[in-house]
Amino acid sequence: MHFLKRHDAPAGDSGRVVLRLPGEVTHRNTERVCVKVRALLRTYRPEVLEFDLRDVTHLSREGAAVFFRALFMARPYGTRIIATHAGSQPLGTLRKLGLDRLVDVYTGSGPPTSGEGGQ
Repeated sequence: MHFLKRHDAPAGDSGRVVLRLPGEVTHRNTERVCVKVRALLRTYRPEVLEFDLRDVTHLSREGAAVFFRALFMARPYGTRIIATHAGSQPLGTLRKLGLDRLVDVYTGSGPPTSGEGGQ
């Protein structure tokens, strides 16, 4: 699992931080993902934390817990959680759990941030 920061925004600066999730997100790796989410929030305090799902081949119901936990962790920072590049399987899981009502989910790259052009 790795992340890429789309903007060079120092801690406390607004911007978008991207966390690219691995092929399978299940109960086996949710804790590792949540540790990474917590670290990203504390370090960058981003305006938006983006979960990039382009490499996700399977998102289990248990794995989707990372979104619930991310929402909880992001609240004190005022960070918005979004999911991008959602394929049919992860999108279906997010919809079944009602997470698409709590997290903005995009099948493409999502909304532009300040300073970026259109999609």
